[in-house]
Amino acid sequence: MVAAASAAYTLSVPLGPALPVPPLAGALLAFLITGAAICGVAAVCPTAKPRQLALLLLPLGLLAAVLQLRASLPPSVAAGLINAALLTFGGILGSAVGGRVEHAGHLVLLAWVASVVDVLSVFVPEGPTAQIIASPEVALPLVTLSWPIFGTGSVEPLIGVGDVTIASVYGAAARATGLRRARLIAGQFAGFVLTFAALVAFERALPALPMLSLGVVVALAPASLRVPAADRKKGFAFAALLTVGVAVRLGTWLWGG
Repeated sequence: MVAAASAAYTLSVPLGPALPVPPLAGALLAFLITGAAICGVAAVCPTAKPRQLALLLLPLGLLAAVLQLRASLPPSVAAGLINAALLTFGGILGSAVGGRVEHAGHLVLLAWVASVVDVLSVFVPEGPTAQIIASPEVALPLVTLSWPIFGTGSVEPLIGVGDVTIASVYGAAARATGLRRARLIAGQFAGFVLTFAALVAFERALPALPMLSLGVVVALAPASLRVPAADRKKGFAFAALLTVGVAVRLGTWLWGG
């Protein structure tokens, strides 16, 4: 799947400026293709065993090489190599985590926690995502999948490696708990569509995981909502406490505390 995504990217580089579409339509098409690549990796990436996590050194090594050679590489080539590294990294790490999910009902708790953490990461100034966005020329291209914006000559960062990883967590968890792959892909893709709509509406960087997680949980319902009785109190208590903590931190930031 990574190879297929890389091939699609390579074809999109010359096609991007040649395709006669408005910039917004071109951005939508690029975003959806990138989202489709992530959905594909999440759906088909084999579940990595703990000992196979050593394979993460391969995409990390590729990223390090691109960082060293970036000044001498064409921007489109560097972006394509980074895409391949991030898809591989997120797929391996996410599948290793998601493969350990024991019950489909754990998905709603996982989605809740991932969404809250992503909101904190994006909106609070000291959050990892906020810090990366603050360095668009240096850090952002190294941790974000980029794609040619059709109708223009630019290649822009669109979706972060964290979203690739969590999408792969959901993919491996769905396989481990016997849920339908087609519904998983549909839910994830719907989440990316909602994310793009929110980006257009608010015209600023936004967390993708709340929309992605919502799409997955709804698509895999009711199984994804049936939390095992033994895990309900602790699971919902932890998620609620985390949500309150994040809400308090966001409140102090908004009101200048």
